[in-house]
Amino acid sequence: MRRTPASGKRRSLKAVAGAATLGSLLFGYDTGVISGALPYMQHPLSDGGLGLTAAQEGLIGGVLLVGAALGAVAGGHLSDRFGRRHNIRWLAAVFFFAAVGQALAPTIDVMYFFRFGLGLAVGAASTTVPVYLAETAPKSLRGTMVAVDQLMIVTGQMLAFSMNALIANTAHDSTAWRSMLLICSLPAVLLWIAMSRMPESARWLAVRGELAAAIGALKRVRRESDIGITREVAHFARSRGGRPPPTGRGWRALRIPWVRRVVFIGVGVGVLQQTTGINTIMYYAPKILMMTGQGETASITAQVANGVISVVGSACGLWFVTRLRRRRMLIAGQFGIIASLTLISVVFWTQVQPHLLPGGQANPSSPPSLLGSFAVLGGMMLFLFFNQGLQAPANWVLLSEIFPMAIRGFGMGLATFCLWIANAVITWVFPMMIASIGGGATFAVFAGVNVVTVVFSLIFVPETKNLSLEQLEDYLRTRYS
Repeated sequence: MRRTPASGKRRSLKAVAGAATLGSLLFGYDTGVISGALPYMQHPLSDGGLGLTAAQEGLIGGVLLVGAALGAVAGGHLSDRFGRRHNIRWLAAVFFFAAVGQALAPTIDVMYFFRFGLGLAVGAASTTVPVYLAETAPKSLRGTMVAVDQLMIVTGQMLAFSMNALIANTAHDSTAWRSMLLICSLPAVLLWIAMSRMPESARWLAVRGELAAAIGALKRVRRESDIGITREVAHFARSRGGRPPPTGRGWRALRIPWVRRVVFIGVGVGVLQQTTGINTIMYYAPKILMMTGQGETASITAQVANGVISVVGSACGLWFVTRLRRRRMLIAGQFGIIASLTLISVVFWTQVQPHLLPGGQANPSSPPSLLGSFAVLGGMMLFLFFNQGLQAPANWVLLSEIFPMAIRGFGMGLATFCLWIANAVITWVFPMMIASIGGGATFAVFAGVNVVTVVFSLIFVPETKNLSLEQLEDYLRTRYS
């Protein structure tokens, strides 16, 4: 076994992270691009839009998120059964065809179909990519590599916002949304090519009993000696002892009390990530800014600032995750989010809502003040920094670490399924909430919900830093048995 050759050309951990997180870039681009496309899709069919109603506007976002929820469950199961790398590679094909299909959609029903398909790929990527990174990285770099995943998600969103702004300022017709959506297909081609050159997760291979293949895969990303690599793979393989049944039996594992407790915590962390309201800002920022008096093109362009601050926050998150404990990051981010949402709520109540017409549009004869508009944008940027710099990196690292090896794909899939369902519900109801109770009350509700997330984190979330995945599993079994 010590003489087992590498299974292919050596790849640095940077190359592995760069290739896998192209899936996360697609995740971010496909969820972010719709914010700029929606204002054009609301134009009449005769002008090149789709004539969306308020309910259809929510469904455009919601149907992708329902697909993402189902894709998360399916992706977790398939990655446990066929492998992490295999999953990511085939997701590239789904991303490509769904992106092209939505860009060419002639009717709203066809759009729903391809948005659902795109959601399947987004959900499966959100499940598989963090697990692949966590299993490939040594424990000293695990947090950083998974945080790169979050950085690539927000980079994809920033690229989407930037391309939306470029197209909005150069293509002065209502069909601009088709170009915005078509660009999503390009990174999918790169993802397919890149993942074809990467190794499979050595941990996944070892737990399946394919020790020679695991050693060959690990040699492609490690510089240790043959003896050191063989010992590491043997350690992976021993992690099967006393664990829940392996692939394909995830639900049965929930009969074990400590596993059930860990899965409950993982699901809670995933759902509460969405109740921050992050995607109401990512998807509806132009709509919100238009309510503050900004024009259609100006509001789409202003969202680039949100994209930039998200990337800056996530880049800071790479530094935080190497120096701070996961739980501390999570709770600090949640306090910052509460403060930001409270600021937006107060500004809406005092500066914006007195100047709105009954339908929620800015009153042209008495528009909101420019100060109020910039204050709302500033509150969004502050929110995004706390979310992307502290809360989201800690959240995704925790989810990639916390589940037992034998059901890691299943557990991650279940948590992200619930995450995407919560996202879908919030995305669907947000336009109706802001139209019926106003922006002030809507953002106050989200601020209140985030108080619950702080309480949950303080009571239930364990610390996972500075432990190998196998040591962490032993620790959680002892703690919750």
